[in-house]
Amino acid sequence: MKWNKKGLIFKPSNAPEFGFTHIQCPSAIVLQERIRIFFGSRLKDGSGGIFYMDLDAKNPPKVLYIHDKPILTKGLPGSFDQDGVLQVCLNKNGQDLYMYYGGFSKMIASPHTCMMGLANSRDNGESFIKLSEGPILPISKVDPFLIGSADVIFHENKWHMIYTSGTKWFNIDNQFELSYALKYASSTDGIIWNPSGFIVIPQETEFYADCKPSIIKIGDTFHMYFSTRKVFDYHDNGANSYRLGYATSKDLINWRRNDSIGGIDISSEGWDSAMICYSNVIEYNDKVYLFYNGNSFGKSGFGYAELEF
Repeated sequence: MKWNKKGLIFKPSNAPEFGFTHIQCPSAIVLQERIRIFFGSRLKDGSGGIFYMDLDAKNPPKVLYIHDKPILTKGLPGSFDQDGVLQVCLNKNGQDLYMYYGGFSKMIASPHTCMMGLANSRDNGESFIKLSEGPILPISKVDPFLIGSADVIFHENKWHMIYTSGTKWFNIDNQFELSYALKYASSTDGIIWNPSGFIVIPQETEFYADCKPSIIKIGDTFHMYFSTRKVFDYHDNGANSYRLGYATSKDLINWRRNDSIGGIDISSEGWDSAMICYSNVIEYNDKVYLFYNGNSFGKSGFGYAELEF
């Protein structure tokens, strides 16, 4: 794989009137001549909300529209998403557009927990309705600490999910940090899920965090990009910060990892010189785009790259 970086598309300071703190986890759907990018940012009360903007599909750096009000916000007090939401992936199911999202709750002994919710849209993502006040994929004996980001693929009459599962909290210099692994779940309808507990990408060590998978099928092979970093000293240390891992599969269950041929890394300078993370890969006509965040987990904005064939 070889990616041609096209540069930064948008950063919060481009439009200070909207008050965005971050443009986090860009998640795309194609709408004819537009690419609709859903992203997370902070609301005035400090919780996380989900917004969207439209890009010109033929010229992605051209922003056509920014929706300045959140389309999904935190849930009721006591619910799994009482302290904020962040989209993890989107999927078409007939007339429905499913948004899988992480719902956050603050904790006492550890900073937070997260479980997966599902919201539905019938207007191409201009508005969403949560399917329930509860999660569709909760923490459990299979995933005891956290359910995070994911990608969902419909293949051979079955729904497949690769998702982030917290594996262990570490107390590092009086600050709690969580290790993540990527696991597999399946479903017959995209709503009721059966987590297998199977880790599809073994962690390098327990002190690594692997998350935010994005999967695309090219030919008869599935290609997955995911974010990977060290558990400690990763905020300002470029060597420990997020990079993009890469793996391939024929069946969405058994994956072969080879980061060295993923074809994209940090830049020598600029907005993505310290980290590269939270990618989303999509197809548009004969092109394949990879949208991603750079430095400071989305505070520096998001950009894109184009696959060279």
